[in-house]
Amino acid sequence: MGIVQSQHGTGATIISQEKAIDFIEVEQASSNLKTIKNDMVDTIAVQQQELDRLSNLLKTFLEKTQNYQQAGPLLPFELPLNEDSDKYGLSLHDLNFWHQTGVTLVGIDHDDKLIISPGPYMTFEKGDTIYFVGPEDSVAKVSQFLFNH
Repeated sequence: MGIVQSQHGTGATIISQEKAIDFIEVEQASSNLKTIKNDMVDTIAVQQQELDRLSNLLKTFLEKTQNYQQAGPLLPFELPLNEDSDKYGLSLHDLNFWHQTGVTLVGIDHDDKLIISPGPYMTFEKGDTIYFVGPEDSVAKVSQFLFNH
């Protein structure tokens, strides 16, 4: 490498200060890279632990939600109508709401007035909140029907 020269009985002599400095810098850079790599591995391990924890929390949440729905299948779902929809202003009859969604509408909160068991000529408006009963995927079905997502 041309950095040091050893001499029997007298030790070692640095023969190139420039090469010695270069060698030290390379070793320090290598050490820094190892430190960065170890930090990255540690960070990934922490993230994996957090993802595992989040996964367990989500599983628990879903189990409890399912248990809640099974314990009270007649407890209505609630959906605020805060998004735009081309379904506003049309009657439940014209929307063919039950046939399109498979859910039973039990109430509409309109202008802070709760209308229980709305009839076929009732309409939805943006800002209303609707209450309905049905299977566990009811919110998704109603959202898809009203908001196309």
